[in-house]
Amino acid sequence: MNPSCGLLVLGSHRCGTSMLAGLLALHGAFVGQTLPPGRNNPKGYWEHMGVNEANENMLARLKLSWDWPFALPPHWQERLAPFEPLWVQACTPFQEQSFWAVKDPRLCRLLPLWLPLFSRLGKKLCAVVVFRHPEGACRSLEKRNAMSRRRALALWLHHFVDALTHLRDLSWIAVDYERMLADPRQGIATLAEKLDFYDRLRTPSDEALRDFVDPGLRHHQPAPPQSGEWLETSCYAFYEALGARHLQGPDVMLARHADGLRAQLDEGRGLTLELVQEVYAEIPQLRAYKLSVELALAQQETQIIQSKK
Repeated sequence: MNPSCGLLVLGSHRCGTSMLAGLLALHGAFVGQTLPPGRNNPKGYWEHMGVNEANENMLARLKLSWDWPFALPPHWQERLAPFEPLWVQACTPFQEQSFWAVKDPRLCRLLPLWLPLFSRLGKKLCAVVVFRHPEGACRSLEKRNAMSRRRALALWLHHFVDALTHLRDLSWIAVDYERMLADPRQGIATLAEKLDFYDRLRTPSDEALRDFVDPGLRHHQPAPPQSGEWLETSCYAFYEALGARHLQGPDVMLARHADGLRAQLDEGRGLTLELVQEVYAEIPQLRAYKLSVELALAQQETQIIQSKK
């Protein structure tokens, strides 16, 4: 048997991870027992139920949810260490598979806990980072979850910056959702060649491919910037940087861009009182963390005032 080849499908919510995971399954990747299709994903979520359940439980342990638009709290990895049996159990179905894929947007944020286990499943582990224009993701989240634009932008940026930060020691390829949707057969073939799993592909029929990839599902088109605020301009600029690496791996410039954004997010950039109030109106039990966020905002304001003197 060929050594196992595993693919992690990463990306923020409503950015095309379901589409790509479904395409990989159509081309022969084992995805295990996945969440059933729903109204918002009629073609399927392609999200392994065990991995999804573990991630949801871990976020709940942190008193957070999938739509948390800020950095994770300090020492979060230590606090989640007791959940290791859940990770092991979720990975079990993939142990005997020669070609498998795991998709869950929550992995962007929780990947450090999963990587050691995924790495032990086989000889080759790679990742695919699926990205979509932030405005398209915002409009989709607004329609599905009534999410505000500022929160959706923050969610988009944190997911992609976290993903690139956690993937430093892993081979990965960037995939533009729109361009993959336009030519899925060629896109998968190029991806397989770059990540060296071409010999494992199963070739679906043209009919099966057309049935799965419906360009009509692309309801939300990109739009020009609206506010000019830091969060918006940072998302747009990072999207352009990712777009320049479509079906390619990272380069030094992209890594530096991600590092710069990581530093700025850690310093509190992108935080607004409106966003803080919106989130904590829904999660009143996190008052302590709210105070730390407000303190960061106050410190940021003080730095701005001092810089103008």
